[in-house]
Amino acid sequence: MKNVLHVEVLLKPEKAIEIPELEKVIRLELKNIEPIVPESTHTTFVTDGLSDFVKSIQICEIENLLDNENIEQMAGVESLDLDTYLIKIYFYKLDDSGLVDDATSDEATCKMRRCILPNVDFCGIWESLVFQEPIKEILLNYAQTGMNFARHNVDTNVISYNRLILLHGPPGTGKTSICKALAQKLSIRLGQQYNFFEFIEINSHNLLSKYFSESGSLVMSMFQQIKSVLEYGDSLVFILIDEVESLTRARDAVLSGTEPSDSIRVVNAVLTQLDNLRKYPNVIFLTTSNVTEAIDTAFTDRADIKMLINPPQEMAIYTILKAAIEELIKVKLIINVEENDKFDRLPDVNAEHKEVLNTTQKLYQISKESVGLSGRVLKKITFIAHSIYIRQPQCDGVHLFLDALHKAVKYQKTQDAGITKIK
Repeated sequence: MKNVLHVEVLLKPEKAIEIPELEKVIRLELKNIEPIVPESTHTTFVTDGLSDFVKSIQICEIENLLDNENIEQMAGVESLDLDTYLIKIYFYKLDDSGLVDDATSDEATCKMRRCILPNVDFCGIWESLVFQEPIKEILLNYAQTGMNFARHNVDTNVISYNRLILLHGPPGTGKTSICKALAQKLSIRLGQQYNFFEFIEINSHNLLSKYFSESGSLVMSMFQQIKSVLEYGDSLVFILIDEVESLTRARDAVLSGTEPSDSIRVVNAVLTQLDNLRKYPNVIFLTTSNVTEAIDTAFTDRADIKMLINPPQEMAIYTILKAAIEELIKVKLIINVEENDKFDRLPDVNAEHKEVLNTTQKLYQISKESVGLSGRVLKKITFIAHSIYIRQPQCDGVHLFLDALHKAVKYQKTQDAGITKIK
């Protein structure tokens, strides 16, 4: 049985074309792409007229490569042989409206924000997220399985599945970003099964009213609005509850007097509404938490998958920093780049005893020293390196920038340590 290679085609919004005919052209175009590797995007095409309708062709993941051994083997492959794969192609257009406050709420008490998917604001998030483990692939497979069970009306009394994901871990590890990216990815992959996709982000803090006993009513009112959206059966709705612990605080803490008594009404309302909404086959709940110990066990028991998102380790950090430096090279903020300055897809982890390190080995050493920094900080660290240690419009050479990056990592760790001491 062939492995599946997923390909996503972004269409230009102003153009209309017959998809079956376009798919034939795309399959021919794929044979002209060289090299063709996973996680690569192509915006220039050989086929005449294709650029009139297509903005980009993205070569995505290969299905059935979840184990680390297979992933490492594929990392060394320079170009894929398309004849050995079953190719699945997905066509989509981007909505450019972005996340907006719900029109039924006033600004002071806005309970949620909404947008249509796929959305321009979520474009590129999936590709920018890098983890040591195949977290994205596991979540994507889980969500697709959940929706498949729902479409086939699998009895939830026989097989329990709530289509509820809980991501937990330290701040800055990308939990919220994964939720948005997963919703975007599913809206592309399931585009032929639903007429439209909607993303709803719940503002947990605005649901906690300063007026006694009002919070539970606000929760009930908000879920009633969501119910009206779900009743359009031809839509798929993603509901993100960020920092879900603020709505689902453990009730034993309330009963012991360490939490406001109004919290128990909120928890009960949330649990009741989740149970009511799970009968709709067109909803997925995405939730995040920094402090799972504070969450009521009745909520965590409802989560089908509970995934810990840790700060990135050296191999993931290497990939993040490599992508950032290559972006600076592409936009010519790093100049005079030699052919032997290019980075390998995987570093030689046994090169630390060499006296003279190449760019790949240097970056891997920096990546090891960066362990402990959050993903959020790592996305900023090349900016910090450029602003503090380059201080010129352009950096003359990759090695000079790597020296600046090394200093920036040390600087950031010193700053983080200082904040920790103050706390």
